Amino acid sequence: MRIITEIGEQGLTLGERTVKLRPSFHAMTLLGEPEEIVEKFVALHKPPPLIEHFEFDGDGVKYAGDRVNHDTINRYFREMLFLSWEVITACAGEQDVTPFIGEPGARYGSYRLGKVPPEAMLALARNLMHHGCIGKPQPATGEKKGTHSGGEFVRAFEALKFVSLAVAHLGVTEAEAWDLTLTGFQAFWEAKHGKQQERRYVDEHVKTMAWLAEINKLRDPQR
Repeated sequence: MRIITEIGEQGLTLGERTVKLRPSFHAMTLLGEPEEIVEKFVALHKPPPLIEHFEFDGDGVKYAGDRVNHDTINRYFREMLFLSWEVITACAGEQDVTPFIGEPGARYGSYRLGKVPPEAMLALARNLMHHGCIGKPQPATGEKKGTHSGGEFVRAFEALKFVSLAVAHLGVTEAEAWDLTLTGFQAFWEAKHGKQQERRYVDEHVKTMAWLAEINKLRDPQR
C-alpha cells in the first residue's frame, strides 16, 4: 500500500496490516458542520494548561489548594484523546482502526487505549487536520503583509467550495474531488493556474493561525 505523505496521507501498521489515513474533504466533513470543523481544529491545537500553583514538601510535589490543576490537566488530555480518535477515525473511512488507536469505553469519559500512544495519536491527528483544512502553504516571500489583514478570520471550513472548484477547473469527477486533500488540491491548482493563486491559501492559513492565537489567549489570559 502506497502512502503519499506529500498530500497528507499517513499510515498505521500493526503486524502485517496497514491502514491508510487520508484527510480528504469528505473526511473533514465527517467532523461536523463547517464551523464545527474549525472549532475542532482550534481545540485540537490548544496548548496544555500551565501548572502555576504547586508546593513541594518532603513527599514531593503536591498541588496547592484544591485539585484544580490536576483536574484541568486530566480534562485537557482526555479532550485531546477523544478529538484525536475522532479525526483519525474520520480519515480512516470504513477501515477499522480500533486495534491501533483504541476506542471510547461504554462508561462516560472512559477510553480503551490501542497500540498507538496518546501523544502519537495527537501528533498524527494534528498533522491530518493541517493537510485537510489548511494544506501546506509556501512561505510568503519578502513582504510581511498578511500577518493580520484586517479581514474576518476563517471561522468555517467550506469543503464544498473546494470540491466545486476541483470539478469545474481541474477536470476531476465529484467523487474524485471529495477524495482530495487540501494539500493535494493546492498542488493540482498550482500546476494548472501557477503560483499566483497560492497567495490566497497563505493568507487563509495566516488568518486561521491568528484566530487560533486569539482563542487560546481568551482561554488562558496568563499566556
